This record gives sequence, C-alpha cells and structure tokens, in this order.
Amino acid sequence: MRSKLVNKEEILSRYVQDGTSILIAGFGMSTVAEETVALLEKRFLETGHPRDLSIVICGGNVVLERFAHEGMIAKLYGAHFGLSKKLNKMIAENKLQAWSIPQGIITHVIRAGGQGEKGLLSKVGLGTYVDPRLEGAKMNEVTTEDVVELVDVGGEEYLRYLVPQIDLCILRGTFADEFGNVSFKDEMYASYTRYAAMCAKVQRSPVLVECREYVRNGSIPAKEAAVPGILVDYISVIRDPLKFAGMTRGIYRSAAMLGDVRIPVDPHAFSVPLDVRKVIARRASLELKRYDMVNIGIGIPETMSAVVSEEGCEEEITLSVEIGVIGGVPGLGMPFGTQLNPQAVWEEDVQFDLYHGGILNGAYLGLAETNESGDINVSRFGSTVTGSGGFIDIVAATPTIVFCGTFTAGGLQEEIRDGKLIIVQEGKRKKFKEKIQQITFSARQALLNRQKVVYVTERAVFRLSDQGLVLEEIAPGVDLERDILAQMEFAPVISPALKIMDDRLFRDGSIGLKEYLLREDAQQCNKT
Repeated sequence: MRSKLVNKEEILSRYVQDGTSILIAGFGMSTVAEETVALLEKRFLETGHPRDLSIVICGGNVVLERFAHEGMIAKLYGAHFGLSKKLNKMIAENKLQAWSIPQGIITHVIRAGGQGEKGLLSKVGLGTYVDPRLEGAKMNEVTTEDVVELVDVGGEEYLRYLVPQIDLCILRGTFADEFGNVSFKDEMYASYTRYAAMCAKVQRSPVLVECREYVRNGSIPAKEAAVPGILVDYISVIRDPLKFAGMTRGIYRSAAMLGDVRIPVDPHAFSVPLDVRKVIARRASLELKRYDMVNIGIGIPETMSAVVSEEGCEEEITLSVEIGVIGGVPGLGMPFGTQLNPQAVWEEDVQFDLYHGGILNGAYLGLAETNESGDINVSRFGSTVTGSGGFIDIVAATPTIVFCGTFTAGGLQEEIRDGKLIIVQEGKRKKFKEKIQQITFSARQALLNRQKVVYVTERAVFRLSDQGLVLEEIAPGVDLERDILAQMEFAPVISPALKIMDDRLFRDGSIGLKEYLLREDAQQCNKT
C-alpha cells in the first residue's frame, strides 16, 4: 500500500505554480486547511511565488486575508469577502478579478462538478446582481469572464452556473487513516468537503488533506469516513493544531457545539438591554409562527435569538444556520454560525437544498439599503465589496422574509423612553434610497414567487406589494412627515390602515410573544 502521508511543502511545490487554481473547502475555520494556506503565503512573501493564483472558496473563510498580497491572487470565485479588508480594497481597486456567487449555489456547483457536469441550472439569483442581465456576479471592472449564463428551459428562465477549473483541492479533517479515509469528528461542520474532493477528482486533480492526527487503518468507523480514501491523494499532519485546527477562533473543541453533549443554558444569559436593536428584533419576532424553522442572519437579526429566549419560546422556534446546523442556541460572544446544543448537523450543500426547496419557514436578515421597488442591497457599498454570502440562497424560496435594520445610519442616536421612540440625532445616511448600488434581493422575483416580505425598522414597518413598499406601522413618539417621509428618497404607499406599533415593544418586560404564538396557532388550526 502506497503511503499517502507527505510533507506539505513538497506537495505544494509540486502542484502549486503561478496561475494554479485552488479549491479551499470549509467555512470560518471548520474544515479549512489554514496551515497549508499559511505555507503558501510564507512562500510568496519570501520568493514572490506562486503568483496569479485562482482561488475558489465558499462562505466566510479565515484564509482570505492570507491571499491579500498584490500579485499573489489573480482571480477570486467565492460568496463572501467581508473577512478580509485588504482583499476588499484590492477588489475595489481592480487588482484582481472577482465573482461573488451565492454561497449555496457554490456548494451545488461543486457538487455538480463532482458528478461530471459542466454547469448547474437554478432559478436562484434571477433578478439579482448575479443575473447576466445585470452584472453577472462580476464585482469590478477588470472582471470580464462570464461564469453565469441566462438560459431558457421549457419557456422558463434559469441561470446556468459554470463549474470552475480546479487544479488542487485542499481541506482539513480531524483524523485521517493510512488509506486516506477522513473523519470530521471534531469539526463543527463537514461543509461540502466530500463534493469538493469529488469535483477535483473528476477534473483529474489531486486532493490534499491536512489533519490533526494520522491514525492506523480501522481506527475510523466506516460511517465516520465522510471523505473516503479513494478521493484523497495526500495526507499531512498539522504541526500546530492549537493555532490552525480550532473549531472557530478561540475555541479548539467544544462538545456542546459538536452536539456530543447538551449543556444547560440560562435564558436570562441572553437578555439584552432595551434599545433600538431590541425593538426591531421584538417587532420582527411578531412575524414568527409557532414551530417555525427559521434562518437568522448576522447583525441586528441576531438579537432575535435573545428575544426568543427571553420570551421562553425556544421550544416553539427552531433556528437554523446555513452551514448545516439545525436547532440549538447561538453562544454569546461566539462567531456567527456557531450554535450550542444543536439538534442536528448535516452537510452545507444539503442545508441549502432545504433552503432552495422552500422548506424553511422564515428568514430574518439585514436591511442595509432598499429602493422604492423593495429591492435590497447588502453586498456592495462604495469601495466595500463584501459579496452576498448565503443571502440570495436564503431568500430564494422562503415563504416569509423579514428584513431588519435601523431607518438611517451614520451617527444615528435614539433613546427609548416611556414606551416611545426618541430620535436624539438623525443618521447622516439614508437607507431608503432612490437607487441602490447593487441588487442582492429582487423584489420583483419575490412578488412572482408570492413571498411575504416585511421591512422592520425601529420607527416604521413596511410590507412589499405590487405598488412597492407600503408603510403600515409607525413607532409611538415619531412624526410621520419629519422622522419617516423626510428621511426617505422616495415616497412610499401609505396604508389607509396605518397604525402605531405596539408600545410593549418599547417597554421593559415581556411582550407576550409566547401567548401571541399560541393564539396565532390556535386561530390557524380553527381555519383548517
């Protein structure tokens, strides 16, 4: 039996030359071969090579910053670039080509590549910046190559995402045995590693796996060998596992995050002070239904988790994270995507199957800026090029979508007093704009899909209609003309039934969310 255990430097010298295309599987730190990438960075800084690399990644990835050296990278194909400010700046300054593809679509494109396909058909992304009729996922002027096509299938529009070239696939596991079988036992998620390896093998390209421990054959139970040795060419052992093999930053291993044990979680530990973020989260929670499975995005929507816990509704609502986690609660102070006491953890591409299929009940996401039609931009602002991450996938087929954010930004100061909202200093930047820089959410597509879309701010609530945004609620204490209409670059439709938001949202104590969910559930049961 040929030994697959190798010296990383030798393999990288052999396979990574100027212009090589590398697929790096994983999200955050989980399954990401960071030590291998660190060696590539070190080699480039010392020798100026390898240059002009093409990097294929998926979601937020800790290794991005290691490629943020001028000349090291020529092409970047990924979903979210927000973890590297340097790389953001390089994209904005046209120092490399960059495509931002929806995160779930990337996992499915790689899966399609592992099946020998040249592309993937999907409706996800229609009407957004990914659509070739808009920007075709190109994030700057020097990016000219088409990686997305608009096609007609039986009279219906689809996007065809092309499978990228892969010269080398690198990933990380917990254990690897002498046959090359890989276990992800102590990884927070397995991500889409299996299909990443398959995609590389279909293209006759090598797969290099770094692991915490190299073990004897038979040490890994067959059902734990998530990537079988038939897909793995080379194994290397991580030299500094405490630095490069943690589940996430600051956490090497947590049995509660892995789901191996369940730990007691005090609901009061999630309490947050009454401020505008909590008001927004409280109002957004009123769009929940009992037993909903929902996705809650980063930023203000994350506060919803605290509200659900405070209100004692953990058993009524199931949280999900696009990386593949179902159930559990977000740990305070832990990075986005980490959960304590998950009910189930499966592959990232399967989670996105669930999202694309419309099985998710609700999505609660950020509201960075919107226009009169109700389109949303969360992917590009001036010279900041973050990409969409899983945003486009999450909203593609979810029946209820709630966007959450403050009404203005940039120096906004507000207080909550006596059940009312007091605007101390207005924000300098309007978020309800005549024109937005990029379309990450297409309101037109949502209307075609008959999705319910709500826009929740601390001072106003809008719903999407055929006429655009309809203003339905305003906060107690605000002036309609001065605090809402004058702070918008367009005039919304004003509902004839315009009402004041429930003042319990602006007071300490429970808002009665559990009773509300029970009442709504009973009414729905009576209807059916």
